[in-house]
Amino acid sequence: MGILGEGWWRYRLPGLGAIDWGRFTSTLFELGYDGVLSIEHEDPVWEGSLEKVQRGLVFSQRYLSQFIV
Repeated sequence: MGILGEGWWRYRLPGLGAIDWGRFTSTLFELGYDGVLSIEHEDPVWEGSLEKVQRGLVFSQRYLSQFIV
């Protein structure tokens, strides 16, 4: 569990958590990164049915598209 103990974080889709994705992707571009950005869909809020999973993926794609050139 480390020094932070159990339950100190949880999976969230991009746009719903604490990461500043604009700053994150800007830094990647500034450093010359030109590779793949992979997102793992493990947010329990968007699980339980195929429809919820699909809606979560669409939400993430729409949110992240504003940062990708």
